[in-house]
Amino acid sequence: MKVLECVPLLVLVLTLSGVSTSLSDVNIMKDAPPLPDDLDFSEDSLEELDRVKKLAVRSVGCSNVAPDCHCNFWKYVGLCEAPNFQIWMKDFCAASCEFCSGESIGSECQNKYADATCNMLAKHEIHLMQRFRYFMACRCPRVCGICTAELAKFPPTPPPTLAPTTQDSYDVEVECLRLHNEIRRYHGAAGLTWCPECADFAQDVVNGNQDSKKPRTHSSPEDRTWLVDGKQVVHGESLQFDSSQIDCLTAVKSWYSERDLYDQQHPLNSMLESAGHFTQMVWKSTRRVGCAKTKNVLACIYEPTGNTQNPYAIEKNVQP
Repeated sequence: MKVLECVPLLVLVLTLSGVSTSLSDVNIMKDAPPLPDDLDFSEDSLEELDRVKKLAVRSVGCSNVAPDCHCNFWKYVGLCEAPNFQIWMKDFCAASCEFCSGESIGSECQNKYADATCNMLAKHEIHLMQRFRYFMACRCPRVCGICTAELAKFPPTPPPTLAPTTQDSYDVEVECLRLHNEIRRYHGAAGLTWCPECADFAQDVVNGNQDSKKPRTHSSPEDRTWLVDGKQVVHGESLQFDSSQIDCLTAVKSWYSERDLYDQQHPLNSMLESAGHFTQMVWKSTRRVGCAKTKNVLACIYEPTGNTQNPYAIEKNVQP
């Protein structure tokens, strides 16, 4: 995506001052949901430390006890209703999660930048880019749909349509990567890059599954583990079969249809039982993918693997 003429403005707007102090010394934050791994806390976060400590003892349940920017971000990624965090969010992010009756005290949901600036950033879908979600939730909550009054004005982006390629020649790398990244972008995950080693392994997998007289099986986790930058990395795998002919569009559509089977209230069970292909495709910490196909079989290998069997990891990595 090209953000035309906006680069100078973004450089100015998106500059946040990095500081070394964290919020880990505030007792109420010890059970808080995770923030982005690379988040540099801003001056505003530091200024709110005293406010957090004071409100913690006198909160009337109609204001955010935790910093507003943090609460807005957690609401934006769907943690107000997440089973593991709902009680904590109700206690410390009541205003952002709309658990209050009446108006919030000191937690007004307003854009911190001019509405015109926030609208421009939203027009270019900056709020959908994983790298800038915290920034946008903090500075432009209205355009993120965090403020209830703005939900009708800024409706959610519709799911990707997953159209077939318009190229004359079919390229597995180009097509599979394009379709994966269309889906990941919608679900707040960074785009994948191509992994040649993964593609080579995927080719071995589909070749080994081509015999229709034998049961088609996944490779073992041990076989999918190899050195990456000096570390042993386990890779994920998705397989798709078709009795006539397979392509990336058919496979990715089939895997993505599992989104309807993913239950945010029971993330681990739904991932293991019915939605594992979907969760792997949108898993945020996965960085690369490589795919290969024969006439009837297609495989994609993911680096590193997703689908960690831990509810906390699933909530952190899967944005429905």
